[in-house]
Amino acid sequence: MNAVIYYSNTGHCYRIAQHAAKLLSYPLLDSLALRDFSFENLVVVFPVHCQSIPHILRPILAKLRARNVVVLAAYGRMSHGNVLQECQRKYGCNMIGGAYIPTGHCYIPADPPFTRWEALDFIHQVLAHPRPVQIPKSPKNPLSDLFPRARSQMGIRLIRSTNCTNCGLCKQVCPHDKCIRCLRCVNVCPENAL
Repeated sequence: MNAVIYYSNTGHCYRIAQHAAKLLSYPLLDSLALRDFSFENLVVVFPVHCQSIPHILRPILAKLRARNVVVLAAYGRMSHGNVLQECQRKYGCNMIGGAYIPTGHCYIPADPPFTRWEALDFIHQVLAHPRPVQIPKSPKNPLSDLFPRARSQMGIRLIRSTNCTNCGLCKQVCPHDKCIRCLRCVNVCPENAL
């Protein structure tokens, strides 16, 4: 089976994955809802968190088995760290391609989303002629792996306004046991109360 899987909190990665799925005519699957972890060709799309692979995605990546993998890591135009090489090294991905996609930052609302869809055309070419690649190491802040969750929590404070109707949607969509300020709740709130 071929697929595009994604993890997205703010919608940026979802839109990138949606475009890749349309480009390739592959099914689009939410990584948090996966039941089968074996694929022939796979495109994985996720956001970079604190120059690292999102914590919640790590056990999913460890289960994935695919003949050919293309990884697209979206980042908020600050620093992508060394995420692609870490994916290849830590999870044994049979990577045939990868790219860092500059897109909007979740903490900077005025930051524009990714719109250069033609930049993803390489995926089709790479999957048509798959060859293993060695992802080069990129610079990463040496402090980026120190307490990334705590740094996220200190970086932004979530406040609930009087617009809140207690619908509970924010709690339903939160994929984390403890808030890491991924802002998924903010993006789904129908009342803009967060």
